[in-house]
Amino acid sequence: MWKVKFYLLIRKGVTEVENFNGSVSQYKQLATDEYVTLTRLYKADNYTEAYETFNTEYDGFDVIIKSIKPSRKWWGGKKA
Repeated sequence: MWKVKFYLLIRKGVTEVENFNGSVSQYKQLATDEYVTLTRLYKADNYTEAYETFNTEYDGFDVIIKSIKPSRKWWGGKKA
């Protein structure tokens, strides 16, 4: 089992706002991309297989992989 931790883009920041009348902090909030951190478990023999499986599953999404590590335990408390 391999644990893949990644960031998934949930809102793209808007940098070109016409006639914006808010404060600087409101503009910064609009211009910032928002990501959520997720973790997925994959049954794979090695790092490359887990990476390829992840890429095919999340093809078309804007993701940043944080880490791919062997999973010590998986759900249910059973050892991998």
